[in-house]
Amino acid sequence: MMKLKDLLESPEMASQLERLSKVYESLRASILQLENDHMPASSVWLNLQTMQELLKCCGLPCEKLKMYLEEKQHTAVAFWKDVQVFDPRKAKNLIQNHQLPSSILSLCNSKVPQREIIKYELIASEYIPERDSKAPFRFWNKYATELPQLSTLALACLSVPASSASIERSFSLLKRIFTRLRTSLTDENLEINLKVSFNKQGNSDVDCETESDDE
Repeated sequence: MMKLKDLLESPEMASQLERLSKVYESLRASILQLENDHMPASSVWLNLQTMQELLKCCGLPCEKLKMYLEEKQHTAVAFWKDVQVFDPRKAKNLIQNHQLPSSILSLCNSKVPQREIIKYELIASEYIPERDSKAPFRFWNKYATELPQLSTLALACLSVPASSASIERSFSLLKRIFTRLRTSLTDENLEINLKVSFNKQGNSDVDCETESDDE
């Protein structure tokens, strides 16, 4: 088995690292966007495709990502593609016969009135695109009165996070807050501590080990 030092010094590895350095910043930006809970789900598919193309154009391996994007049976893949229907800039190409994509319909507890879908198509056809990534959220909040059921479904779908990064961070933060020195924290106080830490700038620097157990 090749030693780690030999592997790092091999010409093949040096070549891959050189190619990776050319797209590093772009890949990093795409990954950070996917980990951002405020990014609408309608932007996930484009980010995943962008990452795949960045790797391909530099000749870097992207088999796992390619397999994921081409997996037709994976429910998440179908969702990331179809949820773009709630971006008014893309709705025209994704709504067929005044019907929402099947993967979106499967999430509905009740049938969305067709009149709302038709009205959405008409509104979207005259929509002036915005560059802000949060534009889909503003759009559906704006038309919540005119499209009540469709807007409720759209906002719920657009809020689906692309990764579990925030959930993992919350567990990590909980571990730092609920230490052996603070086992008497009530559920209410624990919740308040979590909210404060999440909303405060630089919460990654919170150090709860030194706190005294005086709650």
